[in-house]
Parts: sequence; structure tokens; C-alpha cells
Amino acid sequence: MPPKPSSVPAASEQAAAEANLDGLTLNGGDHRDTGEKSAPGEQGAKARRNRNRDKRRRSKKSKDATADNATSTTTDGVTEVDSTSEAEADKSIDLRAPSPLSDTDTIATESLPQFKFGRALSQPFVEVPVLAHYELRELPSAGENEDDDDNDQGLFAFKKIEQGTRIISERPLFTLPAPGDQLHDLMPAYHNLPKSEQERIWNLRPAAPETSEQLQNLRFLTDRLAMDLQNIMFKSEAIRTKEEQATLDEMKPKLENAMNVWRVAARWHANRCSMTDLPVAQRADLPKGTPVTGLFIERAHIRHSCVPNCFASYDPNLDRINVHVTRDIAVGEELTLSAFADNNYYKNAEDRKEELSAWGLTCNCEACDEKHPKFEIHEAARQRAHTRVVLLNDILTRLETEDFPEDNLTTAQEILLALIRDLKASGCETVETVRWRNILVDRILPARALVVPDSEKLIAWQIVLGHARECERMGKICYGGDREECRVLEQTREGTEAAIRMLEEAIANEEAVGGFFDED
Repeated sequence: MPPKPSSVPAASEQAAAEANLDGLTLNGGDHRDTGEKSAPGEQGAKARRNRNRDKRRRSKKSKDATADNATSTTTDGVTEVDSTSEAEADKSIDLRAPSPLSDTDTIATESLPQFKFGRALSQPFVEVPVLAHYELRELPSAGENEDDDDNDQGLFAFKKIEQGTRIISERPLFTLPAPGDQLHDLMPAYHNLPKSEQERIWNLRPAAPETSEQLQNLRFLTDRLAMDLQNIMFKSEAIRTKEEQATLDEMKPKLENAMNVWRVAARWHANRCSMTDLPVAQRADLPKGTPVTGLFIERAHIRHSCVPNCFASYDPNLDRINVHVTRDIAVGEELTLSAFADNNYYKNAEDRKEELSAWGLTCNCEACDEKHPKFEIHEAARQRAHTRVVLLNDILTRLETEDFPEDNLTTAQEILLALIRDLKASGCETVETVRWRNILVDRILPARALVVPDSEKLIAWQIVLGHARECERMGKICYGGDREECRVLEQTREGTEAAIRMLEEAIANEEAVGGFFDED
């Protein structure tokens, strides 16, 4: 811990560290300069001068400290990463989004932080153990459905599982270079599997025929073939005519093949996972053969909930999908995931029900059961979250092109903090909260730090650090410490700490009095 600057009260840093981040704005947004306020245009000009001066000073400090080693520096609280070698400088990072069951759009458009300029950062080896403290169990409703092809199973914890535990890390059984139900790719991939691997598919839940036009056509074909052969098959061989036997010999293999295609396609449709976050229109630009969707057997056994207790994400570097529990799991509790993309927490129960039905899914979680005591809490929180995201997207778009006065930045900060509280109220314990909190760290709070009074700049940056630490903590819970996404969040936190140290040194050395905060 660096020494506290003499010009700042000793309790300031402790107060910032102990503050409730989700309700915190700098002095509640009520601080004001004692003198007359500058006009918005003058504030913007001063902010730009401060920003450029900070960049020059940090650049000089960084060069003096790093020599030939790779370092991370900050520009307005945003981490910039220097590569460790010329070879690594040319490597681009392909950060993938969490793998949803469906390729749904999301209202949350903000992405996680990425490496600057696409340059890779060397990452120390971190071993994350996989603790598969779960077992596959039949659900209470299993066996009640007359369709024997419909397996009703789920994964349940057989011992307590702590938050952040990686319970699954598996490679895909097979992958396809397209997101849909293309049979010309699907069936060859299936037939290339060993028989033991093919049999693993049959324990997966199939999609209902009405969830896909292709599945409807396949089911119609199999039903039609079965009806045509039914009368012949019910006859004993002794009374069949030669013509009937010839028809049976010709058509029976076709029926068996059609039924097999139906069974594979229904399970693929219900359980495939996206392996890229690119929009469908951009996937055509991927190199030929790039995996776009995959079938992950263990992950597929985890059922949907709109209030999930697990988070799944695909790691392209390891070609594995990892599943972490996002809160403590009790013995006997079912493991659940969200089948949506990130828009799960911005839709009401009726909209979610409609979207789930398109995939042949139903949900009876506390956010969907109208009789549950928390149902109305979920409905209200998700509606507020939707409204606040719309407002924030507009604010962030304008923030890219204009300098906001402090009051506007305070408003943006308050809306964003309220959004995070709404997400938590709706049961969100995933990187969705990291995405939005990172905007505080990356854009809003650093912009405020440029326009607050000099005496409050250190506290402003300490608040940034508090949010950066929370982003890193949640990132490790959802991704695990071996992921590049977590390394980026770690670098952001380290960069913010470096900015605070420089500011503390400047104040301690009375450099501020000599012009550190003065205009050029």
C-alpha cells in the first residue's frame, strides 16, 4: 500500500474502499465548486487539456519505469497493453461471448474490454480445477410423457458447490460451420462419430417438431412412410405377397434412415451452442470450415432457468466450453443455465415464454411462476433494466462524440448504478453486470475524474479502482482465472492502481502545486 498523500484526509481512501459501489456516486453527485461554474464548452476544453497532459505525464512515467519489459499503462483509466515481443505484437485476440443455446439478439450492446490494438498479452499459467460435483437424475415428471423419445433429465449437485467452481470443461462432440439445422453437414458429422459417441446423443432432450420447419417436415416424412408400411409390417411373412415384401425391403431402410435423421436433428436443434458472438450476417466472412456451432454433451444436460445459477462460455484457445457456478449450490439443487443470450434480464415473463416456446422449452422458475413471491420483483426489475439500457445506449453513443458536463456524467453514472442493482434484483450473477460496470471503469468515471475539483480527484480514481476490482472478481467467478477475458480485467485493475500511485506520488511530492493540475 503506497503512503497516503498528506494533502488528502487519511480516511478518504478507506471510505472509498468500504463504500457500497452499486449505490455510490462521488459525494452523492452533490459536490460543487465554490466559485462560479464554467460553461459546458469551457469545461470540455479544460477536460481535454487535462486529458492530454495526463497522457503525456503517464507516458513519461511509464517509459521510465518499464525499460524493455512489457507494461500496462492507463489513459483515463483504460488499460493499454504493450506486447512482450515483436512476434506477439502481431497476434490478434478473438474474445468469444458466452455461448447461448440460441442465436438471439441482445439489447445489451456493450462488450467486455479487449486488448488494445489486438495485441496479445503474455498470460501466466493458471490451473483451474474441474470439480464435477453433480450427477444426472431423472426429473419427477419423467415417464409421464407418452413419447418415449423425450428424456426428462437434469444435473443435480450431490455435494455443496462453492461460487466460482468450474464444474464442466469439455470439448464439442462435433461442430458445424453454420448456425442452423443443415442436414447436409449434420448427418455426415454424426456418422463420423464412433458408435459409443453416437449413443451419448440419445440421452439428450429432443426438440418438439413444431419448433422448426425442418423438424416438422422430417416428422411428416417419417409418419407418412410409417403409415404406408404399417399394413405390410403387421402381416406375417407367410401371408405377404411378393410385391408387399419387395416394397417392405425397399422402403424399410428408408424409414429407418428418416427416423434416425429426425432423432439426430431434433437433439441438435435443442442442444447446439453458439461458438462465436459474430452476427449471422458477418459469419459468412469467416474462413471456410470455421466452427460456428457445436454440441457439448455435459453442458446440454443442464436445463434452462431465467434465474440461472451457472454460467457457460466457450474458450476458443482451448476449444472447450467451461461451466462455472455463479453462486453457492446446495446439495440436491439443480444446476441451471440461461438458454438466452444476454437479453434474459431485459424481457418480461410473457416475452421470455414466447421465445422459449420457439425452442420447445418451458420454464417454471421464480421469474416465470406468477404465484411465486418474487415474481413481481423480477417483472419490475427487468422492465426497469430494459428502460435504463435504452437510455444508456443513447448516452454512451453521444459520449463518443461530445464532452459531457459533469451533471450529465453524474446522471449517466446514477442510471448505470441503478441498472446494476436491477440486474442483481433479477438474479443476474453473470458477466452482464461486468459489461456494464466496466463502462464506469472505462468511460464514465474517468471522464468525471477530469472535471471534479482537484481535491477530489484521488477519491474519484479510488472509486474507479473499486469498480475495477469488482469487475475482476465477477470475471473470475464466471470465466475462471485462466481466461484471457480475466487477464484483460486484471490489466484494467492494475492500470487503475498505477494511475492512483502516480497521482499519490504527485500529491505527496507537492507536484500538484507546481502545475500538475494547472492549465498549460
